[in-house]
Amino acid sequence: MKEMRNSESVPESHRGIKARYRLLMGECTKCGKKSFPPKGRCVCGCNSFRYFSAIGIAKLHSYTWRNEDGDIVAPADIELGGAVIPSRITDVEPSELKIGMELEPTFRRLRQSREGLIDYGLVFRPKVTNINFTNIT
Repeated sequence: MKEMRNSESVPESHRGIKARYRLLMGECTKCGKKSFPPKGRCVCGCNSFRYFSAIGIAKLHSYTWRNEDGDIVAPADIELGGAVIPSRITDVEPSELKIGMELEPTFRRLRQSREGLIDYGLVFRPKVTNINFTNIT
């Protein structure tokens, strides 16, 4: 399990909970650009956003993987809610990953600091259920 940056504090970790737990995204009310995690200001200069949860079935857009300490880590770009977001992929071998495959969110421990702070959040795995994510708020 990877450790957090040494500069990661409890308040910083707490501020990121909504983005990690609910895939909270922001959409600029001026230009419509979507961001994950939500930013304080859009690239167009606007600071007014509509926020929404992007939990749902996603499609794998691209990926890379590396083998560290026997664990396979697959950061991925996921097409979700009209935006491409970076995410980890779990419960799959790299040889089984296919561009365009459907993925579903699952809850996992993301990292633990040397001080014992544990961050949990959503990652993605190949779709295995028939859950309707549209009614989840």
